[in-house]
Amino acid sequence: MSPKSHGMEVRIKFIDQLLAFHGQATRADLVRFFGVGTATASRAFSEYRRRYPGNIAYEIADRNYRAASTFIPAFEHDVHSALLLLAYGKDVRNVGAPLWSPPEIEQLTAPLSPESIAPLTRALVAGLASEIEYASASSGVASRQVQPHAIFVAGGAWYLRAYDSIRADFRSFRLSRVISAQAASVGFPEGLADMDASWNTTITLTLAPHPYHPNPESLRRDLGLTDKPVKNVSVPQALAGFTLIDLRVDSSTSGCLDPQQYPLRLMNRHELDDVASLKISPGWSG
Repeated sequence: MSPKSHGMEVRIKFIDQLLAFHGQATRADLVRFFGVGTATASRAFSEYRRRYPGNIAYEIADRNYRAASTFIPAFEHDVHSALLLLAYGKDVRNVGAPLWSPPEIEQLTAPLSPESIAPLTRALVAGLASEIEYASASSGVASRQVQPHAIFVAGGAWYLRAYDSIRADFRSFRLSRVISAQAASVGFPEGLADMDASWNTTITLTLAPHPYHPNPESLRRDLGLTDKPVKNVSVPQALAGFTLIDLRVDSSTSGCLDPQQYPLRLMNRHELDDVASLKISPGWSG
């Protein structure tokens, strides 16, 4: 395959990914992602429409291509890569360069199913509600009606931030527990995401080397502390507990966790007693 043909194939697959996980695609997406001209992007869309006419529709009003009601992905897509692009604007590509690391350790989390995740991400982009079948760790399998407004990764797992109509509150749903998803028959009010106070309120986590660690100076170097005793980290309230887990921070009142396993200590715990997400942080009940 010539470089020109290969480039076309890569762009066509990318269009398919956008339609699958975003529900829409534009020439500007291809221009921005591949650094190609508008004419090249237009040719890619024309070729995609020629090959898969039942997958794509053009909306004249907003000059967007959208996934048709008969859309079926023409390619297999890596869900993790698709979510990274949607959540953080990051692209993951294997360029075949020499590797200087051991093979990646297999993640314990089960692979995410495109069939269950793509309807949720399309609802997120479109600002629509979704009906999901969800396996909760506390209440088991049940149907939920949710309005998603963000996705994020924490501890190697992907989560959906959404309004849960049953609990009439915002929750973080682990995507590996979503059994199925489809468009909901009803919608939610516009601007619902603005009502997620825990997501939109930023708090400060004050971190320091664990005082019981045998070599606190090494931890100070890890944190980049030269002339300050602590490191302040600003995070949304909803992500505070996840952040402390990822950073292995002892969040107990007495600093009772093993400093070798939890080399950092949360120094302003007394200011954060009312932050709900901190209940999952290491040692919070201690």
